[in-house]
Amino acid sequence: MSLHLPHPRSQRPAPVSKERKPIGYGHVLLLALLLISWLYSYDLWVLLFLVFTAAYIAFNLRVLPLALHHRLAARLQALERPLRAFHIRLIRGIRPPAPHTATVTCLNCGTTFCGNYCPRCGQSRTTERYRIGNMLRNLAGGFFNIDSGFGRTVADLLYRPGYLMHDFIGGKRVAYFRPFQTLFVLAALYIMAVQLVDPGALKPSTSSTADPLAAIDSLLTADTTAVSADDKQVITLFSSAASQQMQSHAPAGQHLQQQLDNYFEAHPFLNNVWELLKSWAHGNKAFTILLTLPLFAIASRWAFRHRRFQPRYNLTEHIFIQTYIACQLLWVSILLLPFYGHASIGNLYEIPAGYIFALFCLDYKQLYRLSWKYSIRRTLLMFFYSLLLVIASATLVVGVSFTVVAAFFPDSIT
Repeated sequence: MSLHLPHPRSQRPAPVSKERKPIGYGHVLLLALLLISWLYSYDLWVLLFLVFTAAYIAFNLRVLPLALHHRLAARLQALERPLRAFHIRLIRGIRPPAPHTATVTCLNCGTTFCGNYCPRCGQSRTTERYRIGNMLRNLAGGFFNIDSGFGRTVADLLYRPGYLMHDFIGGKRVAYFRPFQTLFVLAALYIMAVQLVDPGALKPSTSSTADPLAAIDSLLTADTTAVSADDKQVITLFSSAASQQMQSHAPAGQHLQQQLDNYFEAHPFLNNVWELLKSWAHGNKAFTILLTLPLFAIASRWAFRHRRFQPRYNLTEHIFIQTYIACQLLWVSILLLPFYGHASIGNLYEIPAGYIFALFCLDYKQLYRLSWKYSIRRTLLMFFYSLLLVIASATLVVGVSFTVVAAFFPDSIT
């Protein structure tokens, strides 16, 4: 009995049609966004991503020569199996450890049991002696309140963030750190990184050069003999005239801010509370991010409100999703901070807008099992809804502020 072996030529890749596919509007939009992002930031990673995306589109549209296309197709066919296995591992994640079948006695309560944890007190069956590694883990856990799931969470946020969110909301929560705790820990790590890379960014700006009238006042009050009495009189007249001119042409927001500052200065207790809140909010990255989470959650729910997006998450679950996305962006900001060499406390994150958009597309692609094309479209829609919500929220805050100021300072509203 003879075995029929396939002919070696049957192992060659299928012939590629010489007909070229037309380029779509989505390809043009994606390349245009990447080009604009690179021209705005001149970032090397954006340029590499632009080149890779252009090469991928050229390969799919069969723009390359036929011989080169055959060669690349053979290489990609060889990589198909390991890439598929890696994709399965991305979706599956890390499996829980297998249960132990050997009987062990708990060192805490003396209960004899089979399994990984004691059913009476919950202590692990593997209670090791304290060594250097255990001491460092305990030190980190006491300083940051970090348990064993923090390392796995920050690792998954880099390469499988959407699957992490799907698993956590779906009920697999033991292996991961909770989203709000992760956000506060990463915010603390961000402040430590800024202290090492750019310590001056955490200091509030108190330079007098921003206010020329303050510089003139400091010159007049200085104890110096370089300025004569006549010169001081001229400078005083100029300062008063300039102050009246600036107040007459100042916008309404500056008048309101001046009235609020005068009100707080007249009440020392309120002034101390106000200064404490301002100093606490400056550089508090977690507090600033928390204010934006409800807006992004509402916009995300609107963008994925159709029934074809499964599973359908409620508003609370979208808040948890946006919290994990904020943790991912903050973690990437920490990793890229040493390469930039400076920090911008006023910005939410230390990464360009193109990076943020790409990470959002990756998160939604993995979370809802979408294609890149559909994920980009829905992410654009989500950012459009977010812009509308930000404009509406800013309008509401300004309206409430004017109402409060008009109630307390009726003379300041003209």
